[in-house]
Amino acid sequence: MADQFVINVAPRDKTGKNSSRRLRREGRVPATLYGEGKDPVSVSVDAFTLDRMLHSETGENTIFELHNEDTGRRRAAMVKAFQIDPVTDRLVHADFIRIEADHVLQVSVHVELEGVPVGVKVDGGRLENPTREVEVECLPKDIPAKLVAMVGDLKVGDTLRAGDLELPPGVTLLSDGEQPLATVHAKVEAPVEGEEGAEGEEGAAAPAPEQPEEPAGE
Repeated sequence: MADQFVINVAPRDKTGKNSSRRLRREGRVPATLYGEGKDPVSVSVDAFTLDRMLHSETGENTIFELHNEDTGRRRAAMVKAFQIDPVTDRLVHADFIRIEADHVLQVSVHVELEGVPVGVKVDGGRLENPTREVEVECLPKDIPAKLVAMVGDLKVGDTLRAGDLELPPGVTLLSDGEQPLATVHAKVEAPVEGEEGAEGEEGAAAPAPEQPEEPAGE
């Protein structure tokens, strides 16, 4: 939330690869600020602070105070997108968006499975977790850090869907309610070694009896 993270940004007059490389050498990340129908603003931000916020419990959905180092002005903002260098695993760019407290947002929220399904614990089934995030809509103050899906009662063949989630007050599900979050599949029995070969021998057709050679013509 805004009282937990303050991101200091400075105006960025120069753009382009050379300017971005220089900023990264200085421990900063080039970024762009959007929102409120205003023209995008190029800024730079401390890479360490931004990375620490992105690895916090609320991650990308953190609402923080964006502090303009030149004017001293602070305002609420969120991360709209960010890029990671695939080789160095370091932040290389970020997009921020201005946030209004009374404007509804659409965000992705992580779904955490809690419990061990009966179908796994008792019947030896296998739990599949095909979806780990859902889209929701809410005011900035109501953005949940995560949503918990209770899977302890799932039996073999059962599926927990997005529509089964218990949402906090003020949060509306946007994802398809039929989207599967967790499914318990039956245990796959491994074939017994040598069993297949034995069945093949039993089912094999008996060889045709040899026909006696006909005597040579007289």
